Amino acid sequence: MTKRWIAIAASTVMLLAMLDAAFLWLVPVVVWAGALLAMGLLLGIKLRFGQGPLVCGDKVLASDLSNAGSHKRLERAVTVSAALAYPATAWLLLAHGTPDPAGAVSATPDSHRVHGTATLTGSLPLILIGALAAALVVLAVLALRRRKGILATDAGGMATMLSAMLLMH
Repeated sequence: MTKRWIAIAASTVMLLAMLDAAFLWLVPVVVWAGALLAMGLLLGIKLRFGQGPLVCGDKVLASDLSNAGSHKRLERAVTVSAALAYPATAWLLLAHGTPDPAGAVSATPDSHRVHGTATLTGSLPLILIGALAAALVVLAVLALRRRKGILATDAGGMATMLSAMLLMH
């Protein structure tokens, strides 16, 4: 449980940000985007310093190294993809705009942009986020096939959230 506190905190921030952005608009979008970026960085730091083989002295603890290694690779792939989903969500949240006083959401006007630049800067992140969502779906299916429910839920939930935000974009 103590090793997963960062993931639990990140998921909680994501849930609160999505609920607020969808229904309440109590916190400015830029604050949620900053919080999501911070959570993505924390997950990245956890990946950098928290991973490694299970070692006791000079012996690796695993009865079946191929199975344990396969599970660790899947877990790492889901965690890396989830960590990447946090800045992607922050970008999508900022791209959706902010509510006006009447309660409707108004995106930042792009009348001052050059058409080619708007297409490149707008389409490339969307394509990359779509690829990330697709990768998360594949990881969720792999986790389901290996009967790893928590990993499947993590990957599937992130894929669903990114896909929903992309469809609303």
